[in-house]
Amino acid sequence: MIRAALVLALSFAGCGTEEQDIERAQPGARGNVVLYVSNQSFERSTVDIRIEVDGREVVSDDFAVESQHNWVEYRLRLAPGKHVIRAESVEGEALFERSFPIRGRTWAVVDYWCCDSPQGPTFTFHVSREPIGFA
Repeated sequence: MIRAALVLALSFAGCGTEEQDIERAQPGARGNVVLYVSNQSFERSTVDIRIEVDGREVVSDDFAVESQHNWVEYRLRLAPGKHVIRAESVEGEALFERSFPIRGRTWAVVDYWCCDSPQGPTFTFHVSREPIGFA
């Protein structure tokens, strides 16, 4: 069972005075950022993934690969401007950090991959101004 770390009414340092928060997605959920998180590794059927935005934990969970079509959706409300996302898996031995812009509605995906690449376990991160479709 996925145990999502839900943080409501977070105030992110350095991102203005506008209220920001994250909540587990559900019908009618608020948020200008839709974040999808997935384990894409058949070599590691379950992997721990912890994600921070601007130094605040927004996701901390174990993610099952299942059929690789298992994205978990989170909603964030972030102020316009530049933010920093950091993804880490201790058991999965991967770390990723990158800045990304928010200009209105935004969709993003963090995927964990292992072990068939020369660089070893890794995360990929994709940001879009349009909804993201999964095949």
